[in-house]
Amino acid sequence: TEWHRVVIFNENLGRIAEQYLKKGAKVYLEGNLQTRKWQDDNGADRYSTEVVLRPYSSTLTMLDGRSGDDSGGGYGDSGGGYGAPQQQQHQSQPSRDLDDEIPF
Repeated sequence: TEWHRVVIFNENLGRIAEQYLKKGAKVYLEGNLQTRKWQDDNGADRYSTEVVLRPYSSTLTMLDGRSGDDSGGGYGDSGGGYGAPQQQQHQSQPSRDLDDEIPF
């Protein structure tokens, strides 16, 4: 498990994250990495790297369903409008006949 600081400047994605995400939930985020420099109370330089989700250039996909059933749900601003759900196909059984060779 890796924990990352996430900053959401997209109002719709922020609302969805606030309503549906809980600590430990699995999510796919697409945004920008940003490192900030700041000083602590002792005057020492500190750095913080964050995943920044901005309007019109970010995606948030819930990999766990609301009740942990892995049904997923995607939201974002790339392609389908401001904060609109993205259509996803969910397969109940993954294909077992995968070929290990690259097809090109």
